Amino acid sequence: MDGWIKLHRKTMDNPIVCKDADHLAVWIYLLTNATHKEYPAVFAGEKIMLQPGQLITGRKTIGEKFSVHESKVQRILKKFETEQQIEQRSSNNKRLISILSWADYQSSEQQNEQQMNNQRTTDEQPVNTNKNVKNLINISTTTTTEPLQDVWLRLTNKFVMPSNLLDYFSKLRANGYDESFCTELLQEAFESANNGSVNMRYLESISDRWIASGISSRQQAKDRRAKHAEHKVSTQGIQSGGNPPESKFAFLNQRSRRSGT
Repeated sequence: MDGWIKLHRKTMDNPIVCKDADHLAVWIYLLTNATHKEYPAVFAGEKIMLQPGQLITGRKTIGEKFSVHESKVQRILKKFETEQQIEQRSSNNKRLISILSWADYQSSEQQNEQQMNNQRTTDEQPVNTNKNVKNLINISTTTTTEPLQDVWLRLTNKFVMPSNLLDYFSKLRANGYDESFCTELLQEAFESANNGSVNMRYLESISDRWIASGISSRQQAKDRRAKHAEHKVSTQGIQSGGNPPESKFAFLNQRSRRSGT
């Protein structure tokens, strides 16, 4: 398979894939043999379309590649699955493996590669219009976003994000919300959570509120809360400036006026 992959330095801090040399070798094998784009294949007698981060292989194939016994390859893959590094389906002597964190590390890098290709194309053309200058500025500002998986690791000290959260962020991306929106949303959820943990329902509630209000960053959310609080204080001030409540002794005054005293 041609091409290259992104290998994050934090891989060396992952106790799951770095348990020993065989674990690391199997992990690198999965990364380098996973497809980076949709690719037609046959699995379990059916035609399927492999998605980025998926591959079809077998424990015998992996074992022969690294001179590792099949039983150990099986244990390694099972460990990866238990620790939510991968998902796998078996059929006869083959298995369909999906790398769960693929999109967070590899997709952004492939986008960066495309952006660099675009920049090289732009550089080869005469840079004599404002449009070309604008393109270069856009490229330089869209590659600085911290990857979502890095944010998750920093906030939780865990390498693997739960699959339901991964799926939710993938849906957000598919609907046009970029990496910056996803990372800001995740950080907002952790910062506002009372117990320091985030579940699916809580994340969705913040996401729905942001989308409905046109918010795309924590700063915008903070500004909106401040404006709301200011409006609330102002409204309370107006209400308190109205007519004072009637005294409980008002009936005495009314009686006095009727009696002429």
